Amino acid sequence: MKTSKSIREIKLKNGTVIPQGTSCAIAFNMTVYATISPDGFAPYTTRAANLHRTFSGFAKAPSVASLERQMNEGICKTVMGERTEPDGYDSHGAPSWMLALGLI
Repeated sequence: MKTSKSIREIKLKNGTVIPQGTSCAIAFNMTVYATISPDGFAPYTTRAANLHRTFSGFAKAPSVASLERQMNEGICKTVMGERTEPDGYDSHGAPSWMLALGLI
């Protein structure tokens, strides 16, 4: 689990608006999804590959060339920027970019 702050306002489908700067607990559930638990709001689920758009501390998806190089080397970055196997998870439970993008 990781704690992060929202870098922009988040509008959910049910009409809830989570303000910028809200502290959120982010838990990865061994799939391509993450559960977000904002302080004072109901939890919701989003794709781990999209976390960099709304929360601080997450990396942008690597280029195709970078993903190919990582696959050949056998070491990939996770959505949080840590190193792991192509089909692995980091110490926070965040998936590798290969898993987050649904490539493996």
